Amino acid sequence: MFIRRNTHGMTLIEIFLGLILGSMILNNLFEIYLATTKNQMWLVSLNKVQENMRMATQLLTNDIHKAGFSGCLKKNSINLTNHTVLNLDHHIAPYEPIEKKHNTDGISIWYAKTLVSLLSQSMKNKNILVTKKSDVISKRTIMLITDCLTADVIEIEHKESHAGEDKLYLNQPLHKLYDKNSELWVLYQANYFIADTGRKNNDKKPIYSLYQKNRYGEKIEVIEGIDYMKITFFPDTVSLNNRIQSVSIKLRMVSSLTSQVKKQWYLYLGLRNA
Repeated sequence: MFIRRNTHGMTLIEIFLGLILGSMILNNLFEIYLATTKNQMWLVSLNKVQENMRMATQLLTNDIHKAGFSGCLKKNSINLTNHTVLNLDHHIAPYEPIEKKHNTDGISIWYAKTLVSLLSQSMKNKNILVTKKSDVISKRTIMLITDCLTADVIEIEHKESHAGEDKLYLNQPLHKLYDKNSELWVLYQANYFIADTGRKNNDKKPIYSLYQKNRYGEKIEVIEGIDYMKITFFPDTVSLNNRIQSVSIKLRMVSSLTSQVKKQWYLYLGLRNA
């Protein structure tokens, strides 16, 4: 006696249905993966943009607040004699380097940054300073010397150290002889502008950055992703000195990963030493 068994396999229709269902499942899984990856990249880009923007605003705020600071020299004083090639006519001013991005603004700021020494004896020669020893001072250092009444900005030509003192030779004679304990500050000048980095993002678009150029003409990339900076200067309308009292700055940050992630920031800053 033979038992009849069902030995036939899957039909062609069943195979096609299985392939279609499998393809749909794989397609949905791939779309979920793409969406997750895109959201992840967007979040990473946004976090980076916000972090860079905070760094940029902190940097600009710090320097602009200090613009024009001259140690103990009184505010609004014009008794400053400049013996260097630096343009110190304005403590804060527009800056226009050749490589600056079109339709963006640059800004130049100077201030006395660090008190590094005091005169250990009154001057006898307008070309020589004798100060307490300092490792910060070296050849070509730009210094501001002040007795709180007047000030000179000078460049160190040569330095000799002995017996706990520095003897500093200047490239130009000062406008007067300063007394003992007059202050010596390192003068700092920052020039900020937007320029092309030469790099491309994932969308094949150019990446711009906030740059700084020092007095030697060296260009330093400070913060990546800032592609726009607009600056408005507000002068003193009460007194007659017409010095800048405040500035407003508009910044735009674009992610270096994708141009779709952007953020604008507005700053209004008053100058403490205006």
